Amino acid sequence: MSEPKTLPPSLRGWAQRHVSEIVTARDASQSRPKSQVWELRNTAGARHVIKVSPSAAFYRRETFAYRHAAIDFERAQFAPLVKDFVILAATAWLEAPILERAFFHGYGRQLTSEEKHVPQCLIVLDAVSCLAWGPSHRDDEVTARGRRTLTG
Repeated sequence: MSEPKTLPPSLRGWAQRHVSEIVTARDASQSRPKSQVWELRNTAGARHVIKVSPSAAFYRRETFAYRHAAIDFERAQFAPLVKDFVILAATAWLEAPILERAFFHGYGRQLTSEEKHVPQCLIVLDAVSCLAWGPSHRDDEVTARGRRTLTG
C-alpha cells in the first residue's frame, strides 16, 4: 500500500472554486504509485471525488465515455442501482463491448451474481417500454432499440 497523499494546495484551491469550501479531504487512491484520487466533503456535507490523471493519454482514455456516450436522463427515475445499467446494456455496450469493460473497471467492481440477473430482466421491460413510447412519439431510434433488444 502506498503512503497516503495530502491534497496539493493548488488542487485544493481549484476544488474549492468548484465545490465550495472543503471540510475534509481523504486520500482515496489505489495502492499504485501514480494513483491520485481524493474524496472531498464540503460544508454542505456533499461528497465529491477528484481524480488526477497522470498524463494526457490517461485523461483521454478515462473520459472517453463522457465524450462518446449519452444517457437519457429524461426517463430516469428512482430505482435499484443496476437499473441504470439497462439502457447502457441495450445501447452503447451492444455497439461497443469495450465500453462495458471500461465502465466496470472505472466503477471499481463487477456486478455480483444476483445483480447480474436484474439487468437481464429489466432490459425486456425497457424494450416493451420503447415499443410503447417510441411509435406514439414518432421516435424511430427508441422504437428500433426496443425491436433490437427483443429480436436479438
